[in-house]
Amino acid sequence: MKKVIIRGLSISMILLAGCGVENVNLEKLQVEKEQKRPKEMDPKDLPQVTAFQDEKTREFMVSTKEEEPGYYLLEGKSKKFRMLFP
Repeated sequence: MKKVIIRGLSISMILLAGCGVENVNLEKLQVEKEQKRPKEMDPKDLPQVTAFQDEKTREFMVSTKEEEPGYYLLEGKSKKFRMLFP
């Protein structure tokens, strides 16, 4: 009987922990959607690097914020991968 209760509590905790993680991810996505993407911005307002000045590459750029010095976040059209782009 104790094993059944322990298993039930364990499963409940796992499910509740998973829900909390999902809420954090949803909040992060909402913040990203509220920001203007580089393809929607005027090229004059973007950083003076090739990734933002080239029209085709600009479509894939996520933000004008540097993730690492000299590198910006690029996202594929399928949204399945992201990488740092100079």
